Amino acid sequence: MEIHIGHSEHEFILLDVISRSYPNSNDSHDGNWLDAKAIVKVGGFTGTVTGQLRSEELASFQAELANLYKSLSGSAKFVTLEGWLSFKIIGDKMGHFSCTGEAMDGFVQGNVLSFNLNIDQTFLPGILKSLEKVESFFSVQNESRKIR
Repeated sequence: MEIHIGHSEHEFILLDVISRSYPNSNDSHDGNWLDAKAIVKVGGFTGTVTGQLRSEELASFQAELANLYKSLSGSAKFVTLEGWLSFKIIGDKMGHFSCTGEAMDGFVQGNVLSFNLNIDQTFLPGILKSLEKVESFFSVQNESRKIR
C-alpha cells in the first residue's frame, strides 16, 4: 500500500508499506512492526531503501499532516524508530510546503541521501487519503490483538 508525496514523476517520496513484520504476533510491540520500502526521487538522484517502521509512526504522521493541512502552517514529521527514513513537511501559511529529509541504506550507519522537495496544498488531500487507507489496513494494534 503506497503513500506518495510529491509530483507523480518528477520529485517524490514513495513509501510502500508491504506487510506486518510479525503477522502472527499477539502483542502490541511485535504486532505493530511493518515491512516497508521507500523510493526517493529528487533532482538527479533516485534511491531505494527498505526497512521496518511502526504503525504508530504512520498514525502520528497522519495526525500531524491533517493539522498542517487545516492550518497551512507548522510541520508534520515522519521518523522511523530505526532511522532509515525521516522527513519533515513545513508549511508557510500560504499553501506552499517544503519537505526535507534523509533516507539511509543501512541500520545506524550507511549511505545517506539527503533530500528536499517542494509541494503545495493540493497534494495534501491525496497524501492524507493514502495514509488513511494504509492506517485502516495496518492499524495500530493494542495488547488485545487476536491472531487471525
